[in-house]
Amino acid sequence: MAYRNNNPVFIYPKNPKNRIWLTNYAGIVDADWKEKCSTPIIFLDIDGVLNSGDWAEELYKNPNPNYHNWCDPKAVDRLIEFLQSTGFMLVLSSSWRITDNIYETFKSLDRIPYLNKISPYIIGQTCRLNLGRTNGKRWCRGDEIKVWVDEFKPSYYMIMDDNVDMLVEQLPRFIQINPEHGLTDDDLNKLKEQLIKIQYEKGWKEKFDFSFGDRILMYNYTTKSYE
Repeated sequence: MAYRNNNPVFIYPKNPKNRIWLTNYAGIVDADWKEKCSTPIIFLDIDGVLNSGDWAEELYKNPNPNYHNWCDPKAVDRLIEFLQSTGFMLVLSSSWRITDNIYETFKSLDRIPYLNKISPYIIGQTCRLNLGRTNGKRWCRGDEIKVWVDEFKPSYYMIMDDNVDMLVEQLPRFIQINPEHGLTDDDLNKLKEQLIKIQYEKGWKEKFDFSFGDRILMYNYTTKSYE
C-alpha cells in the first residue's frame, strides 16, 4: 500500500470516483499518484490476461449467472494478491480503455461481474496512438506505453500482455501471457523473478525503493511489509 507523507493513512487502493484525474497527450494519470507517490506500475492488458480460453470453456460447461466469460475471477484474485503484496499499481494499456475519458473506462469495467475489483488499483491509462503506419512510422502498443512512461515517470514498470506488440527495449520488462490460460501463478512468479534479477543487478538486495512525499519506504519481499 502507499502512504501519504508521514501520515499512516493508505492512499491506495481507493475509489476511482474520489480522485482527480489529469489528462494530456500521453494519457491519463491520478493526480495524487503523480504528485505524492509515483509507485511502480504494471501496464495491464485485459483480454487474454484476465480472461482466457480455459475460463470460457469452464463457464460454458458450468454456467453461472454471477460470472462472465470476459473475466476470470481466479485471474483477478491472483493479480490483486500480487498488487497487495508488492505495492504495484495498474495502468491500463488494454483496448478496454476509453479514449480521454477514464470514467467511461471504469463504467465498462463495472458492467462485467468481478472485473471492477481491479478499479481501485488503477492509477491511469495510456493514450491511443494511430496504430498502424503513419508517415512511414508503424506505431504499436509499446509506443503508447513509452509515451506514458516518458511523461509521468513511474519509479519502475512492468508490462503484462498476451501480444508481443512492444518495443525492443521493453522486452526485459515484458511478461507475455498465454491467452488460452490467462494470468497464472507461473506468470506472476516470472514477474517476481524478473524483479529480483533487476534488484540484484542494481544492488538493491531484494528491496524496492518507494518515495512517497517526504517519507521513503522500503518494501521487503521477505516480510511483505514497508520498512
